[in-house]
Amino acid sequence: MKYKAVMFDLDDTLVVENEAAKQAFSQTCSEAQNLCGVDPLLLFQTLIETCRNLWETSALWPYLKNIGISDWEGMWGVFKGEHENMKRLHSWAPKYRFQSWNLSLEKCGIKDESLAKRLDQIHQQERRKLHRVFPDVIPCLEILKKSCRLCILSNGAPDLQREKMSGAKIDRFFNTLVISGGIGIGKPNPEIFRFALHKMNLSSSESLMVGDNLKTDILGANNAGIPTVWLNREEQDRDDAFIPTYEIKTLEEITRIV
Repeated sequence: MKYKAVMFDLDDTLVVENEAAKQAFSQTCSEAQNLCGVDPLLLFQTLIETCRNLWETSALWPYLKNIGISDWEGMWGVFKGEHENMKRLHSWAPKYRFQSWNLSLEKCGIKDESLAKRLDQIHQQERRKLHRVFPDVIPCLEILKKSCRLCILSNGAPDLQREKMSGAKIDRFFNTLVISGGIGIGKPNPEIFRFALHKMNLSSSESLMVGDNLKTDILGANNAGIPTVWLNREEQDRDDAFIPTYEIKTLEEITRIV
């Protein structure tokens, strides 16, 4: 066996994140059409812009960017944690969600704060119905679990990432979890990768990093001296500034690498 451990990114490597977020927003906007007659596509587009603007102009933005928590995660996350900034996020998130829905409705010509609160609740419920993994995930993890240690190395809020794993029923596979919000360092900072190696008591050559994002997963692991696997499901062109050790189209190919 070439590697003793495989470290996985979580969002859009194992669990479906972007499409699930879009689906939950879309379903909620369709419900808004039923409730008040608003154009669901207009509300959806307005909401995406409003969420991003509120998120990136908040006092917490430097922290959120460093840890890698997205504006769409802010629309349904609880954000429990002992770090002072996580406590601030936990307090601010309900206000952020309400403002995002309320301002979006107003931009679409509807002033109704009670509706904004209801859509917030509907969206959180819809998003939590959509925890799922890609079809190649479970077969891959079942095989790898027999021969090596498995680690999640993810940006994000610890409670939210754990909820995704539990909802998608993959938490049982992982010996180690390293999540940026729990240690105050986010990918691509190589220190989070070194932290994971230290936690597993492994050298960089004994572990493999698998992820879909060249700028965070591959660059960060490369800079920490860890062999990398770029999961390129969409067959995107690769930027020559980010060179993975291996490139694959499906997780089935990892079993041959390991």
